[in-house]
Amino acid sequence: MNTVLWLAKDWQVNHADSFSGSDEERSKGRQMLDQEICSEDFVLPKYAHAVSQPWSVHRKPVPVDLLTREWANFRWFQVNALFALDIAVRYPDLEILKKSPNALKKLNHDILDARGLLTALFVDGGFATQEEKLQRFWTLLNPDGLLVSKPNTTPGDS
Repeated sequence: MNTVLWLAKDWQVNHADSFSGSDEERSKGRQMLDQEICSEDFVLPKYAHAVSQPWSVHRKPVPVDLLTREWANFRWFQVNALFALDIAVRYPDLEILKKSPNALKKLNHDILDARGLLTALFVDGGFATQEEKLQRFWTLLNPDGLLVSKPNTTPGDS
């Protein structure tokens, strides 16, 4: 959770222009940041900085010169960055998020979703989810992977 909150704050501070303007401008900014997260140029320096923080869960991080998308640490960081960006967009004031039991409950749910997504990235096959956010993240991180979801139906539909 510390990594996600640190990244969310980093998004807000270092990419403030992506969080302002019209709906269309914010949407384009978000899409650009989504694509940035999928690149090694983003992951490697941000990962190196994050794992050096005192709150980092990585006691012996993978050396950055060895890190590629085949490493779980690389994918872990990408997944957390996507969730952090989503949180940064949803909660412009992260201090309010930290004080709200309902918001923290949603954040905990996101952390669990992130674990499921990360696991799916390393299982040969696909990913099954009904959540649009997770479908979008899966498509960004694994565009050739199988995504399974059923269309939304209402009770009584045939």
